[in-house]
Amino acid sequence: MARFLTPVSDRITQQFGENPDYYRSLGQLGHTGIDYGCSLGTAVRATGDGRVSFAGPGANHGGFLSVAGNAILLDHGDIYSAYSHLSRFAVSQGQQVSQGQVIGYSGNTGQVTGPHLHFEFWGKPTNWQNGWSGRLNPNNYLSSAIAGGGEVMNYDDGVALYRTGLHREPENDAAARSMVGMTPRSAMDNFRGSEEWLNQNHKIVYFDQVNAQLQEANARIAQLIQRPDVSPELTAQLEKLRDENEIALEKNSELEKRKMELESVQRADKEAGESLLRRLGQFVSKYIPGLK
Repeated sequence: MARFLTPVSDRITQQFGENPDYYRSLGQLGHTGIDYGCSLGTAVRATGDGRVSFAGPGANHGGFLSVAGNAILLDHGDIYSAYSHLSRFAVSQGQQVSQGQVIGYSGNTGQVTGPHLHFEFWGKPTNWQNGWSGRLNPNNYLSSAIAGGGEVMNYDDGVALYRTGLHREPENDAAARSMVGMTPRSAMDNFRGSEEWLNQNHKIVYFDQVNAQLQEANARIAQLIQRPDVSPELTAQLEKLRDENEIALEKNSELEKRKMELESVQRADKEAGESLLRRLGQFVSKYIPGLK
């Protein structure tokens, strides 16, 4: 099983190393990470367990610079993972995170042409002169087929797809083995059409859509406040609306966090109940023969 998983399940729009002619002018051999075509406000998850080494504007970190916009750097002990162009953060510097935990939301901050997630791995220690500005090829660390670098799926790729899409292990081997031999695109299309994925992700999409709408509203309010033809009275009303939107964003984040906690408790209760039934069946079979 891959140690690191993809932070989102959206399609790849630019691979590591692509467009060398453009990036050569920037002193790089090619694109330094993987771009995922996320819509604004998509939940971004930690690729692996680690600690938040940095969370803030890229302009405040020499490794990111302002082109990265809002960025997060996770320290995994022997390597870093980096996430750029975020709309907002769900973690803070110094915080410990677990694989699959939501750490932020995709956006269009920094130097971009549209909303997406730019995902990277950095060496530790980082060799800034390696031709990739210290970056490493993510395909060497992610499950190869899920990262877009494999021709067909293997068993570990199937497990990785479950962990990336549903943030849990498959309920049985058959679920992961059914994807063996499929192309990554076919496996992903089938997976996203499954009842499991739809049941798990429609709630997450709802939270993300609300967040995106509130953030877009606040951006529009900020533009209106700066206009010279807006009266002080209207400015005051807009500022009040902006503050109410911020409160709504915070409440929505709390609801999402609570939902995930409840789902975790439900899974634990289900596993505990199944374990109890198994032990009861073993007891009956051993001490009360013939009882069904």
